[in-house]
Amino acid sequence: MDIQTWKKEVLEYNNSLNEELKINSEAKELYYGFDVIDGKLLEKAEVLFIGINPGKGSGEVHHTVVMEGEYPSYLEVFFDNYKEIYKRPYLLAEFAVNIFMDLGFSNDEINTYFTEKCIKTNFYHIITNSQDDIETVLKAVGKEKEYNNKSCEFTEGLIKATKPKLVIFEGKAAYNWFVETCCEEYGTWDSQTNIAYYFVEDLNVHCIGFKRNGIGGIEADVKDVIAIIQSKSILKNN
Repeated sequence: MDIQTWKKEVLEYNNSLNEELKINSEAKELYYGFDVIDGKLLEKAEVLFIGINPGKGSGEVHHTVVMEGEYPSYLEVFFDNYKEIYKRPYLLAEFAVNIFMDLGFSNDEINTYFTEKCIKTNFYHIITNSQDDIETVLKAVGKEKEYNNKSCEFTEGLIKATKPKLVIFEGKAAYNWFVETCCEEYGTWDSQTNIAYYFVEDLNVHCIGFKRNGIGGIEADVKDVIAIIQSKSILKNN
């Protein structure tokens, strides 16, 4: 599958589901719309960042499907007005940036790398206030199982299309949904470090997941993520 075929299939499915949700009174009150890619959709990538879902983002209720944006939001940590944009620290972005800083990338190199070689997306594209709301919204239209299957299909399809070296799953739920539910591989989570690693042979990709807490904090150490990346020789700053 190439990236344009993937994009077409994702848009068709999400647009169809969006039309069903818009006319369901219970679902309409709980979802905001769909966001697929945070930044640009690239033909090829070295790293995929995958969260569980986009969260509520700006809080705008648009009930549309947005495929991509102008740039990865993680780069906003470098903006002069970063602290004005985010009243609370953007912890996922800071964690991602710190990984690459510890790998020896400069700020300029991170900006270029995130723009040209990284894709940020989510296992679920639907925007809600919480993960629990996703289930409620899907139940309202009887699409829980179908949507989970499609989310596996689209995640695997994006990996096949863009051929990254590494997928970083932002949260235990995102990691488990893919590795355990989609790949049916169990027992890879390290409860001591709150980090997991798994190599998907069929896709030729390294997967790392780290635990988050309910308020957006990271319950893992950047150094432990770096140790896996370096021990497997996954990424290098050339």
